[in-house]
Amino acid sequence: MKMKMKMKMIGRIIRNRAIHFLYGLTKIGRDSYIMRGSFFSSDFQMGQHGFIARNANICSNTIFGNYVMVGPGLSVVGSDHVYDQLGTPVIFSGRPSQKQTIVGDDVWIASGVTILAGVHIGSGAIISSCAVVTKDVPPFAIVRGVPGEVAGYRFDDSDFEDHLELIGQFNPEWQYCEPR
Repeated sequence: MKMKMKMKMIGRIIRNRAIHFLYGLTKIGRDSYIMRGSFFSSDFQMGQHGFIARNANICSNTIFGNYVMVGPGLSVVGSDHVYDQLGTPVIFSGRPSQKQTIVGDDVWIASGVTILAGVHIGSGAIISSCAVVTKDVPPFAIVRGVPGEVAGYRFDDSDFEDHLELIGQFNPEWQYCEPR
C-alpha cells in the first residue's frame, strides 16, 4: 500500500510540473496543484501545498503564500486601464504597471470570488463564495458580500500566532488524496 501511495505522489508531482511548464510558471511550489482551464500571468508565484481549481484568471504581479486553497472561477483583476485621456479611445490608452496583490498563508478563497489588484489578504483569511474583495483583508478574517466586508474571525486574537506556528510544523504527506 505504501508503494502505491508513493507512486501516486510521484505521478502527481510530475503532472504538476508539466502543468506549471505548460503555463510558463516557474515560481510555484513543487507540490501545489493547479487544475487546467485557468489563465495566469507568467510572473505568478505560489508557495507550497496550494490548490487552484478550474477557471482561475490571475493578473500579473500576484503572489500566493503556502496552503492557499482556491475554488473554481477566481478572478484577480486590475483597475489598470487608462480611461481619462481626451481624444483617445480606452482600448488605445495603454495600461500602467499592475499593483502587487498578495495572498498570505493558509487562505481559503471559495468559488466565484473577484479580487481587485493591489489588495493584500492576510494569513488565515477565508473569502466566501461570490465575494468581491476591494480592500485589504486582515489576518484570519472571514469576508463575504459585495463589496467584501469582514463578517467575523476564525480564531480569537490570542490564537493567531499559535495557529501559524502549528501549521509551520504541518506535514501533509501522510494525508495525500487523489484530486478529482
